[in-house]
Amino acid sequence: MKLKISIFICVIFASLNSSYSIADTIRLNSGRTITSNKTWTKNGRVYCFLDGVSVSFDLKDVAYVKKSNPTKFTKNGFKFDIWKSGIDIYEILTIARNNNIPLHRDGLISTNKNFNPKVCRKYANSATKYYYNTKLLGQYCKVELFLTPKSKLLHSLSIRWNNTGSKDKLELEKEVKNIIMKKYGGPKKLSTEVFGKTYHWSPKPHINIESSFSASGGVLLYKDTKIQRIGEQEKAIKKNQIKAQYQKSDISKF
Repeated sequence: MKLKISIFICVIFASLNSSYSIADTIRLNSGRTITSNKTWTKNGRVYCFLDGVSVSFDLKDVAYVKKSNPTKFTKNGFKFDIWKSGIDIYEILTIARNNNIPLHRDGLISTNKNFNPKVCRKYANSATKYYYNTKLLGQYCKVELFLTPKSKLLHSLSIRWNNTGSKDKLELEKEVKNIIMKKYGGPKKLSTEVFGKTYHWSPKPHINIESSFSASGGVLLYKDTKIQRIGEQEKAIKKNQIKAQYQKSDISKF
């Protein structure tokens, strides 16, 4: 029975990992292999991010670097302002720094109005949600970035307007709808609920845009289902790793 369960777990890992491979691989002459979301070469050294920290190796100590193709994840994705679905956390941090965006890890409350690496960079390998406050269409709002759990790719983005007056809310709802319609045409679907209604657009098979307004405010949501599926695969891998650990320790008890 133990052998059958072990084989079953290995098959699960193999099937999941064969369909998912994003990280770059550095192979050292010593035989050590390192995987990282991002690698680059500069001044005779190979750099990568490990646990949110930049480390480097002398080029003469590196056998080869096998790079994934991250651009394939940003092709045909959604785009809002300076953000594109499929970019990873290190691209997000670079964009935030270059544009002085006060990016924060979700859960941290700060009054920063400028980029501060202390509230975002050290969480690069752990956080899956970031936000910043800004002003859009004359109203204060919160922009939220949602990332896959392991590869930290941007899969969804929301703009949330709260505490708008009833008149401002109606004007904002109309303005947002008209802007999206001008770019993507009429909504494909309208769903009405007790507290409001939601307009749905699907400019591409894997891109969904939703505009939802209620008495409490409004939300504009962009989703890239192709990247979301990568996140689901990563969750499945982690779940099965945890399962393998407790089965290994507990199987002898039965």
